[in-house]
Amino acid sequence: MAYDEQQSMEQQASAPDQGRHEQPVVIVGMAVCAQSVSSLEQIFSQINPDLGASYLVAVRQEGVDAAAVLDMLGRQDRLAVTVAVDGERIVPNHIYIGGSDDMMTLEDGHIRIRPASEPIGHRGTIDTMLISLAEHAQERAIAVVLRGLESDGTAGVAATKKFGGLSIVELGEGADGGSPEEGGGALAIADLRLPAQGIATHISLYAGNVTEEDAGLDDEPPSAIEAQITQIATILRNVTSHDFHGYKRGTFTRRVQRRMQVLQIGSIEAYIERLRASRDEVQNLFQDLLIGVTQFFRDPAEFEALEREIPRLFEGKEPGDQLRVWVLGCATGEEAYSIAMLLREHMATMDYPPDVQIFATDLDARALGIARGGRYSAAITSQVPPERLARWFVREGDTYCVVKELREMCIFSPHNIVKDAPFSRIDILSCRNLLIYLDSELQNRVIPIFHFALRPSGILFLGSSENVTRHAKLFAPVDRKNRLFRRLETATRIIPDFPLSPRPRSPDHPLSAPAPMLQTGRLSATISRQAEVVAERFAPAYVVVDSHYDVLHFSGRTGRYLEPASGTATLNLLSLAHRDLRLDMRSALQRATTEAVKVEVPRVLLRQDDRTYAVNIIVEPLGSGDVTSLIVLFQDAGQVAEGTAPDGGRLTSEEHVQRLETDLRVTRDRLQATIEELESTNEELKSSNEEYQSINEELQSANEEMETSKEELQSVNEELQTVNGELAHRVTELDRTNSDLKNLLEATQIATVFLDNDLRVRSFTPAATEIFHLLDTDVGRPLDHVVSRVAYPELLDDVRLVLRTLVPTDRKVSDPTNNRHYAARVLPYRSVDNYISGAVVTFTDLTATYEAEVALRRSEERLQRVLETDAVGVIFLNQDGVIFDANEVFLKMSGYTRSQMERGDLHWRRLTPEEHHAESQAQMEALKETGKIGPYEKEYFLADGTRRWMLFAGRDLGDGTVAEFCIDISARKQAQAALRQGEEQFRLFGEASTDVLWIRDAETLQWVYLTPAFETIYGVDREQAMTGNNFRSWAELIIPEDREQALSEIGRVRDGERVEFEYRIRRASDHEIRWLRNADFPLFGEEGNVKQIGGIGRDITEEKASAERMKVLVAELQHRTRNLMAVVRSMAEKTMRTSTDLADFHERFRDRLDVLARVQGLLSRLQEGDRITFDQLIRSELAAHGTLEGENSRISLQGPDGVRLRSTTVQTMALAMHELGTNAAKYGALSQARAHLAITWRVEQSGEGGKPWLHVEWQESGVKMPPADSGPQGGGQGRELIERALPYQLDAKTSYVLGEDGVHCTIAIPVSLSNLIEAEAYG
Repeated sequence: MAYDEQQSMEQQASAPDQGRHEQPVVIVGMAVCAQSVSSLEQIFSQINPDLGASYLVAVRQEGVDAAAVLDMLGRQDRLAVTVAVDGERIVPNHIYIGGSDDMMTLEDGHIRIRPASEPIGHRGTIDTMLISLAEHAQERAIAVVLRGLESDGTAGVAATKKFGGLSIVELGEGADGGSPEEGGGALAIADLRLPAQGIATHISLYAGNVTEEDAGLDDEPPSAIEAQITQIATILRNVTSHDFHGYKRGTFTRRVQRRMQVLQIGSIEAYIERLRASRDEVQNLFQDLLIGVTQFFRDPAEFEALEREIPRLFEGKEPGDQLRVWVLGCATGEEAYSIAMLLREHMATMDYPPDVQIFATDLDARALGIARGGRYSAAITSQVPPERLARWFVREGDTYCVVKELREMCIFSPHNIVKDAPFSRIDILSCRNLLIYLDSELQNRVIPIFHFALRPSGILFLGSSENVTRHAKLFAPVDRKNRLFRRLETATRIIPDFPLSPRPRSPDHPLSAPAPMLQTGRLSATISRQAEVVAERFAPAYVVVDSHYDVLHFSGRTGRYLEPASGTATLNLLSLAHRDLRLDMRSALQRATTEAVKVEVPRVLLRQDDRTYAVNIIVEPLGSGDVTSLIVLFQDAGQVAEGTAPDGGRLTSEEHVQRLETDLRVTRDRLQATIEELESTNEELKSSNEEYQSINEELQSANEEMETSKEELQSVNEELQTVNGELAHRVTELDRTNSDLKNLLEATQIATVFLDNDLRVRSFTPAATEIFHLLDTDVGRPLDHVVSRVAYPELLDDVRLVLRTLVPTDRKVSDPTNNRHYAARVLPYRSVDNYISGAVVTFTDLTATYEAEVALRRSEERLQRVLETDAVGVIFLNQDGVIFDANEVFLKMSGYTRSQMERGDLHWRRLTPEEHHAESQAQMEALKETGKIGPYEKEYFLADGTRRWMLFAGRDLGDGTVAEFCIDISARKQAQAALRQGEEQFRLFGEASTDVLWIRDAETLQWVYLTPAFETIYGVDREQAMTGNNFRSWAELIIPEDREQALSEIGRVRDGERVEFEYRIRRASDHEIRWLRNADFPLFGEEGNVKQIGGIGRDITEEKASAERMKVLVAELQHRTRNLMAVVRSMAEKTMRTSTDLADFHERFRDRLDVLARVQGLLSRLQEGDRITFDQLIRSELAAHGTLEGENSRISLQGPDGVRLRSTTVQTMALAMHELGTNAAKYGALSQARAHLAITWRVEQSGEGGKPWLHVEWQESGVKMPPADSGPQGGGQGRELIERALPYQLDAKTSYVLGEDGVHCTIAIPVSLSNLIEAEAYG
């Protein structure tokens, strides 16, 4: 609680004068984060654009960057918005936004920008900007901290208030701006706590009044000032419970003036009314009264004196002891941390130092929040030596944070020395620059508290303007100049009074005389008892009894009224009372008990020592409600003369007296028995009485010690409450730290096992279960009892080695089962006091890294093989295009030598034919822009002057060299030329082919190529067929019966099969049904998938028709063959029966076979649908016998031509005609010159609607017949055929007559109906 002096405003020189038209009225520093961007936009939408202020915006880079804020503010055109630039002059009505990685400060009216060197979250960007703004603009500075920044900006707001500027903090949603202690960070100490919509108004109000004179109290008369200050102090005491009546008026007045300036209030009376109306303003004034001027190592000589005294305080302290420090008025913590540095530096020289605890207290809980955070401006660099600055602070931007080691030593707690119990058993008590703000009365009462709190020989550390000369019996100087004092032992126990309430002053006596010195001891027990005796001499005797009339308390001088009876000791008042008083007393007690009223019995006569006294007995219940206790007073009314009757008003009757006297006689007999026993114990009671008096003295002494202990316990209780609060704060921080650590361990997925010195498992992370078979119950088990999944047999040896040498070890291990790889690391486990209490084993999963390394090695090997392959040449060119290195493949393919490269003879222009120079130059230009070359092709000169086609591709290696890969593609060029020729030949072949050749896309099934034959076969124009959804158009040409199969076959080809199928289409040009045969096959891409479908389509309509005819002919042939074989078999059998010998059989059988041969010859020459006619058959048979019509007048043929015979009748009819002709040639008309043969035939219909018949008549004439007895002519086989076989096989009607002049034979067989039509035409 180091209260501020009027010196903060003189710490910085004024800024250089500038032109008024260029200097902003105020400079507003705004701190923003992602949560408060919308608030920033709202504020600038309400700011007066002509206010004349400049605005600096610092952005916390977590979730939002400066670019987003610049874009958001740039959408409003009311104020100019730019990113702050180093050296830029600040101009009015302009917004400057700090860059994402910039630290922004002010210097001499200009912005200074430097890059941030710390990681995000540890830069102190906001505090750096606000502190610089406060130092530069002082009372013209306005610090605005928007919501969501937590503790960021706290140091900046404190600096703004220190230099007289205005600080505003935005209230979060749902906040009501209540007590500052309910908030934290900047919110707790700001001048104004406002919602976003009210900030712009207060900025404008402050800017409009910043140049006016400060409100003051100098014009007020002293008496009026004192009265007004007293009113303000009273308001503060009523609201905050803190009394400022005893504080110096100068300090108090300055603080009131500052609040009036912030609120723009011109008179003290108006401000008092504001205090009465607003509890918030009372808290704000209370906060300003508590803002202190403090710094690290303030008055360095005094701290050096303290540092020299510290070693003595550690003497005799064991590791389990505690050295306790109490820093009063610690404000924002600089003094507490300064002492902590001195103590920690001395502890570093000790092997086993004791624990050190620093209690830092102050009235202002909000300033304590700043102290706990431990963040300070760069101004401390002039206060803390560089070596201590580097050792005990961490720099974040232009701010410094106290290391955690010091922060953990200090417990910051609210405490009021005026009304709270002090800490006890303190070794160092620092109260610097606090007593000067207390009046002399409070100072005299505080010093004994310091004496009470300190241990014997403890150190009191005061400020340079403070002293304890009026308390020489309590403290002795150690170093008077540097204000170090040592506690002295006193003869009497000093028990300070609590609380320390200052004596009130009246306005008429503002400066009262100094109060006398406080008593340094208590009254002795003897004097106290004597004083009580004197006091009781003038008071009536009394006793206090309970509801059963047993005595609870005696006063002095009750001997006249109480007369204990002999016998067993009792405290019952009726047994103790004088016999003359018992009856009246009993009645009064009963009435007072039953009626709960005060009862008075006046002038009861008491006879004692032969004298009569009058006594007034007063009985009154104590407390309220039921009567539980009563007080009985004996008021002496003086001596009564003999014979004087007592005043009336007896409360009892004669009957009642008689009854009581009877009871008395009975009890008197009973009591008589105990008299002797009481007399025997009387001596014992006297000796016990002496012992009790001795014990009473001891109890009185013990009571005083108990009171002292009570004060100490009260102090300890306060201390415990303070420690408890700090511990609760530490527990919260520890829980947060544990949560952060847990999330960190889970997020990093590093398997970690913590071991003790006996190699037992202390704890492990969840990821460790992937390395070891660990369960929660395995904590405490030796590590070698846990099965490991990784191959790490040296683990225990490594742990022991680390515990022995304290040097970490690293190994790479693997899990062969799961193919995982880890980096195992064993480190010593160090406690916060650098004690080795075990080891930490971590396993970092390097599987991805290992696989990447393996892949990299394989890639390097593949690259090496590529460089060594015979097909790829590699060349390296410098910036001038000269080849300075190449692999052996290039040298071999080009014929150049390394010596030529070393001489620089191989420039790409020299090796490139002139017609390729332009293309090569373009590739070189592209290299400069993209870093890549090609791929591109060109011819290259070889060493022998010949040219070769090569493919080039490469890239810039980043060091000014270019690597190019080259492949000899001359063979490919030749192949491409051959391919083009082949494609041209294929095109010519396709256009000349009568079959259609086509190619489809395998995905869409659309035509991509068709030959001209498509138009002939399908009847569709080729160009038209390749437009639109041509696959659907093609499918619609297929007749529905064949469509499904055709589409299914196409699907098989898409799956990679070769198919051949037939189907019918309806040709589009003439709607004729045409048969097609398709041979379809897949065309595969480079990836092995089907990219296209090729096919050949052929029109097989004619082929189908021929095949159908052939099928009929084959069936007919098979039928005829079967019949022919049957005929031949029958013919052979019959010929054999009629033959005389084998030669005769041979001749006859051959002739008949010739007949069959001729018939088959006729049949084979027929076209499909044709039939053998009868006229062809008869003429063929006659020709076989050497006789033709027209050449011989002996033969006449008459009948219609073209009478078609059925296939089943031809062979039989031919055999019949052969038999008739053979007989005629041997015996009949054809064997005799004068004979005549007439063959006629006709077709007739038998009946109406009947079937037609062929009637054939064989008539021989003029044949000279042999004699009747000459025997048969021929074998009779022909006649049997005609008369029996023809009717049976052909359903014929025959007759065979052997007449006088020759044979007469008729044959009638059925024929087809068409023969009847043709016969009619013939007729």
